[in-house]
Amino acid sequence: DAAGDRDLMRELAAGYERIAHLQGNFSGPGIGDSRAALDSLRKAVAIREQLVTSSQRDASELQAEGPALRAYVACLLKTRRTGEAAKVAQYALNIADETLQKRPHDVEAIANDARANSTVADVIGGDGSTPSTREIPEAIRHDRRASMLFHEILATSPFSQHTEGLIFIANEARFSSQQGQGVRGSLACV
Repeated sequence: DAAGDRDLMRELAAGYERIAHLQGNFSGPGIGDSRAALDSLRKAVAIREQLVTSSQRDASELQAEGPALRAYVACLLKTRRTGEAAKVAQYALNIADETLQKRPHDVEAIANDARANSTVADVIGGDGSTPSTREIPEAIRHDRRASMLFHEILATSPFSQHTEGLIFIANEARFSSQQGQGVRGSLACV
């Protein structure tokens, strides 16, 4: 049945994401093979995209694709594929924006949109060590959008361990924007 197939596909995508995490982990348990992690993430993203398409772009399926796309961007950066990373980061932002339009008051949708903006800022802002185009003003705009979204969550959500983490990220994004830099160091290969 179709529902069972979708459940199996979700499990398979999650499995590829877990394998990629182990493959791309350079500290602690893992094998430190970013190319293998990239391959696993490609498979996970392809499956997630099939789930999005078969669900007529259901918000839950769109939202589930975000973390896989962000991990994929991180691995693309680690393997010095900044051009592709920029395209995937922008695609992830489009997905997050679409999800937020469908769920405007959902805290996780708002947080995912903020993370997607921060990821775009990281990629297009570059760090000088990659052949990035270094679009600093655009990166700052995305960092500010991320900061605004995180602060929106904090203003409307009760304090918790989750919001404590968002406070840290929002303040980091605001500080980086004020310094004319993107939020650096927030992406790692899975």
